[in-house]
Amino acid sequence: MVPLTNIPLEVFELIADQVVSRPGPEREIKQDLIACRLTSRGFARLFEPYLFRSGAFTSGPTFGSGSRTHRRARVLLEILTKRQILSNHVKQFTLCLTMGITPPDLPEILNKLRRLERLEIKGRPVTGEIQWRSLSVPLKVALTSLIVEGPGLLELVIDQIQEVPADLILKSSSLTKIGLPFASFCYTADVDTHNVKESGDTAPTQRAMFDLDLSFAKMNSIRTWFSGLSNPKVFLGKMRSLRLQHDFQDDVHLKEIMGICGRHAELLTVFDVTFPPMDFLSEWLILTLVTESVLTATDLVVSQRRLFISPLNRLRSLQITVMEPTSQSLDPILRDIAVELKQMDTSSLEELTLSLCRVHPDELAVYIQLDRVLNYLMPKFNRLVSHGPLEECERTALRRFRRLSLRFILVGDPQRWNSDRPQAMSEKMGTEGVLRNKIYMTVLSQSGVVLCDSKLVG
Repeated sequence: MVPLTNIPLEVFELIADQVVSRPGPEREIKQDLIACRLTSRGFARLFEPYLFRSGAFTSGPTFGSGSRTHRRARVLLEILTKRQILSNHVKQFTLCLTMGITPPDLPEILNKLRRLERLEIKGRPVTGEIQWRSLSVPLKVALTSLIVEGPGLLELVIDQIQEVPADLILKSSSLTKIGLPFASFCYTADVDTHNVKESGDTAPTQRAMFDLDLSFAKMNSIRTWFSGLSNPKVFLGKMRSLRLQHDFQDDVHLKEIMGICGRHAELLTVFDVTFPPMDFLSEWLILTLVTESVLTATDLVVSQRRLFISPLNRLRSLQITVMEPTSQSLDPILRDIAVELKQMDTSSLEELTLSLCRVHPDELAVYIQLDRVLNYLMPKFNRLVSHGPLEECERTALRRFRRLSLRFILVGDPQRWNSDRPQAMSEKMGTEGVLRNKIYMTVLSQSGVVLCDSKLVG
């Protein structure tokens, strides 16, 4: 038997990587890591960084120094103080706030996590909203220092926190992924970022390229932020992908945001937009209130949510998701795809992915949707995208285009599916045009099982 001391360290590191990366519930993986750590002292040193790689703290209701939240914070701080090496192992940390009042030890805990690569700040209020200004000054100082000065911080998620100073994002030059779900931001000349010198939009010029996720963010605050930048290219010029959720109420804000990104986001090549289910009645009511007039059903369909992608002239990948599609919600979006692509420079576009989610788990329903998509996109993609004759379009406007992916994600998990039927749709595509032999269809169950994966050959 070979002594453990004679086995190369790389072998043990491979074992640890296998344990961490194997599929399965996080709780089971954590138990396996604990078991490995208890095998020997050598294993303890090897597996400890994996075991303490991620951490979380939920700040529950805090009423007095004897509350459970206060005690948990004090115990955690004592552990990190006695064993300082543990704080160096923590690469991911999630802070969940249920109210503005937090334990006094929490800022000191954050100050010890100087090697974070990912930070999530989640607001989960019992009532009302979590406002940035309602947090204690020491907590805001600690969070600001961690975000702005954290040497290895790469990913930041601010979830459901309101009126966050935009300066935090502008000054965090190392971030490569930024997620701002359900958050709102303030950008003014007198924003108080607590001991961080305020300089508006003069963010570090050597910032990293980043992906920005604005899904469910308060678009009115994003619009105010972006439009207030005197030199937007300093920040937006490093954005390489943008993701957002398109609600009808945000149309006026999204139109301006897309225009700003089109002018200043020179590296933006991926745009991912999701259309939530359309509540026909509520959107009709909103339109009626806004216009103070009763619209006809035809007016309503025409006036619905727009894509606003034409300003994004450098896209390589366009990803559009429609939740619970119906003829009333899908047809205007398909029409928008054709119209907007006609107005934009598509010389860099390589792929378009259209995902229809929560489709009725019936073959006929899926192929009716497929037929609708092909009827809209096949002729219009070849003609409306063109900035001239079709031959010129293929040489210039779509010279890099290689794939149109149509994905159908079903409700439920059907046991059987006819995967040969998509070929019956091929006759609709003809033999000419920029989409010939470039259309791919995938059908997935709700649990992610691939039921059909076909290339539609023209």
